Amino acid sequence: MNPGVPGESGRDAGETPQMVDASHQVVPPIGVEAEGPLGTSSARDGLSLSDIGRILLKWKWLILACLLISLVLGYVYSKTRVPLFQGTATIDLNPSQTNMGLSDLIQESLSSEDVRIPTEVARMQSNLVVFYTIKELALQHRGPFPNAFDNLPPDAGMEAFPPVQLQGMIGSVRGSLHVVAVSGTDIIAISYVDPRPQVAKDMPNTITEVYLKRNLDDHMQGTGRVTRWLASEMEGLKQESTDAQARLARYQREHNLIDLGSGQADSLELDRLRIHNGQVAGAQADRIVREAKLRLVESNDPDLVATIAPSVTLMTLRSELLGLNGQYSQLTTRYGPNYPRVRELHNQIAKVQNQIDTEMRNVQQRIREEYNTSTHTLNLMQRQLDEQMQNAYKLNESAAQYALLRQDADSSRQLYDQLQLKLKESNLAAGLNTASVTVIDEALLPLGPFSPDVRSNVTIAAGLGLLVGVLGAFLFDSLDDTLRTSDDVEAFSGLLSIGAIPHFQAASRAGRPEDMGEEPGERRRLISITAPASPTAEAYRALRSSILLSAIDNPLRTLVITSAFMSEGKSTLSANIAVMLAQRGERVLIVDADLRRSTLHLLFGLRRPALGLTNLLSRQTDESVILHPVSQVPSLAYLPAGAVPPNPAELLASHRMAEMMRQWSEQYDRVIIDTAPILAVSDSLAPAARADSVLLVVRAGVTRKKALMRTRELLRRVNAHLLGAVVNDIDMRKDSYYDYSGPYTYGYGYTSETVHEEVK
Repeated sequence: MNPGVPGESGRDAGETPQMVDASHQVVPPIGVEAEGPLGTSSARDGLSLSDIGRILLKWKWLILACLLISLVLGYVYSKTRVPLFQGTATIDLNPSQTNMGLSDLIQESLSSEDVRIPTEVARMQSNLVVFYTIKELALQHRGPFPNAFDNLPPDAGMEAFPPVQLQGMIGSVRGSLHVVAVSGTDIIAISYVDPRPQVAKDMPNTITEVYLKRNLDDHMQGTGRVTRWLASEMEGLKQESTDAQARLARYQREHNLIDLGSGQADSLELDRLRIHNGQVAGAQADRIVREAKLRLVESNDPDLVATIAPSVTLMTLRSELLGLNGQYSQLTTRYGPNYPRVRELHNQIAKVQNQIDTEMRNVQQRIREEYNTSTHTLNLMQRQLDEQMQNAYKLNESAAQYALLRQDADSSRQLYDQLQLKLKESNLAAGLNTASVTVIDEALLPLGPFSPDVRSNVTIAAGLGLLVGVLGAFLFDSLDDTLRTSDDVEAFSGLLSIGAIPHFQAASRAGRPEDMGEEPGERRRLISITAPASPTAEAYRALRSSILLSAIDNPLRTLVITSAFMSEGKSTLSANIAVMLAQRGERVLIVDADLRRSTLHLLFGLRRPALGLTNLLSRQTDESVILHPVSQVPSLAYLPAGAVPPNPAELLASHRMAEMMRQWSEQYDRVIIDTAPILAVSDSLAPAARADSVLLVVRAGVTRKKALMRTRELLRRVNAHLLGAVVNDIDMRKDSYYDYSGPYTYGYGYTSETVHEEVK
């Protein structure tokens, strides 16, 4: 690869830029890579149980906070509510019990059990029952409105109150009143809820008493009205019955009619007429039946003909035709219509069908002859009936009039007798109607409040809080677009994840002035020297192996390490990788190319050198003057950044920088270049284009998906060879989230407040 000017990477200028992973497999550029969450299909289609567990563990404090808040709110709500007491009375309604006398005239609804119980439930909650319940308790200075009737007469009704006040009183009571039918029984429960225990007890009992009283009064009033109406009507019915009997006797004498005891006049002519009429009716029925058979037979339906006129010959022929049709279908399907046996079967089917048609015509002829015979017989009987009717016309007129008179007389007498009996029973009907309601239990004084139920409220609040917490956890997690694992990096960017560095703890620092020397906290970040046996050091060794194995045929000489933003761990990773490579016996040079905010000198325990890469690129000094050896690793040389220049991007893109990179690749086995973040400034693009490979650092829980995609796009545009990505600061126990808020300010200033190390 030519490490010259930007854009020279050993590929044709017109070639579509592609990325090559560590195994030299081509990774499609943006827009054509394996599909993922940004319009891709390689991402997981749904949440697995491990994903759900990770989300709940990650947001456990949010869930616990929601749960705790809901518990407190539920408890406070329960304790601040006014205690309510409930009294309940139960009655037994037996709608199947019938009433004597006038019950069918007074209450026909009692015959329907399905309607009766809901009707009585509605009556118990009616405005009239509620009003008289309030009045009954108010007269005893109890109940919800104890003083409502103080200035009113004892017989004051609903009309004594203004409509607004009346509706307010009834509405407030009905809002706390609950009348329900117990499922599967005839029992009705009457409950009332009130802050006063005594009122909660008195209201259901009083409603029961008022309902029973009103029920009895309604029955008595209804029975009285019917009784008075019957008494006035029975005098006229008695006279009408007497007159009808007299008219019947006079007519019987005048027309010489004999009553046979059945209530009808009879004679010999009438008997004859009945006989002829019966014969004609039978003949008509026989003709209708035969006509129906003829119509069905003429339909030429073999099934109907076989049903109406069973014929052994017809049934045999139809069975034979059915068998031939089955054979014909099978042979036609197997051999086709031209097969000899098929043609033979076709002829046999035609022959049998002709025989069936002939038998059908014979049956039709037989049925038609039977129909003609029945028609002739009917005509003869009809003529005889007409002759007999001429003889009976005169007698018929007299008998009809006699029947009318007889019916009128009998009806008048029966109605009079029935009403006379009901009038005698009417005095007992109302009392028996009320016997279908029985009080089972009266309401007792409540021992404790019915509401609020602290345990239930707290339990419900805890469930709601837990639900809100879980939903909030999934909501916040869906809004979190940071990358957390190697799988996320590969799925969202198409880059090969060649390593993962676990999170490790370093000493804290209070400040870092520019003239300060080594800081123990920063020094300890060089984990490859301070803790070579730690899991983190092993992760760096695995990363070193991945880097070396990625370019076996074409050894990697210069490696640029960069990231999307600051505080993602590129400087710490650069220093540790350089140490790991040097520990193999290779001659390694690590170059601090972050000319704006250099931090490598702190990792190597140095004060910020005054001379460095800036002076070398501006030809102000010689390389041998500014190189710093690392005492713990003799084969490792460190080139600091030097003073902050006014034009960092121009210096790094200069021909001088390209020349220095060629010299370094000839003098050293490996050259590690730590550069500025890609999205902060454009300083790193030129070195990235000239280097053999570029390693992109992604910090778990910090680097955002769009930032990674934008960084990859910028590197692709300059034809940088992306070796892959390293996921840094992974918490092996759980996925931690570090909020990355605020703009990235990457300028020339250098103060202790703005300098931060990339990885802990």
